[in-house]
Amino acid sequence: MSSLGSTDLAGLSTDERNIYLFYQQSGFIEEAFSKDGHPPSQHSVQVASDAQPGGSPLTAYFVKEDLNFDKHSTIHMIYINKDRHLVEKVRRISSDKWEDAPRPPGHAAEQSRIASGVAQRGMGHGAPPGTQFVFFVSHEVHKSPITELYRPNKGHFKLEHILCDEPLSLPGTHLACIITHDYVDLYHQDHEKNIKWWRYDAREHRRWHNKGVILEGKHVMVRTPLAAVHHDGKNHILYGDDQRRLRDFVDGKSIDVARRVYGDAGINAMVYRDRIILFYKLVDPEGAIGTAMYSEGKWKEEGVFIKP
Repeated sequence: MSSLGSTDLAGLSTDERNIYLFYQQSGFIEEAFSKDGHPPSQHSVQVASDAQPGGSPLTAYFVKEDLNFDKHSTIHMIYINKDRHLVEKVRRISSDKWEDAPRPPGHAAEQSRIASGVAQRGMGHGAPPGTQFVFFVSHEVHKSPITELYRPNKGHFKLEHILCDEPLSLPGTHLACIITHDYVDLYHQDHEKNIKWWRYDAREHRRWHNKGVILEGKHVMVRTPLAAVHHDGKNHILYGDDQRRLRDFVDGKSIDVARRVYGDAGINAMVYRDRIILFYKLVDPEGAIGTAMYSEGKWKEEGVFIKP
């Protein structure tokens, strides 16, 4: 079950008990299953076999009532394969079989990362429950715009270059997003290492607002891993600081999460019950994936989740 040193991570919960974590092992993307937040007791399941040898960007999300699958609950896993193509895999919760979905539109830039989210209750006045968003950096002539895939819970993805008129992202920047009923918040790192915040307000008909820098580059590592969640009315932005520590920016200040960032590996955070779980690559033991837990205003490292 040992994970690749530069693996991306994608975790999700389908209810108050079940947790799924996606990660890469050599050229394979694996699915680990956990009940009640405990380390998985069974072997991981292979989902894809065409991942990039150096690590495929990947993301995953849960749709409670998927209109493409007769309102069955589904898990979607999207990644960039070794041929630089976007690939989508889908599994009904009631089945063990992963299905190939039609290839999403768009061409990812060479160093693009990927993030996703779902508006389970719908968004604004036009997007139905289960509307899905995926973000990545496109490869275009003389530009590398941040690009959105949007699916209103039925049919195929629609593609839009949402942030394409500015010199935006540091090449290889991680992306993180938060989806609520009223807005989408998107985070990335710019060329000065600053972490920037953009917001789309669903009540203003597809308009994105530049909310500026939330963390100055002098306090952030280059190509920092990023994760973001909304919990108890607050946005939590997880990142690596200039000392390569994992930290959480919330309420206008940064608090400690974990002692060390591992190489180029991704991180992922999710709300689970009344707390936040962060998945991250451990420095020791090498090859392991660990968790940290946020509860009652504090973070605590929980140790090994996926054994080396």
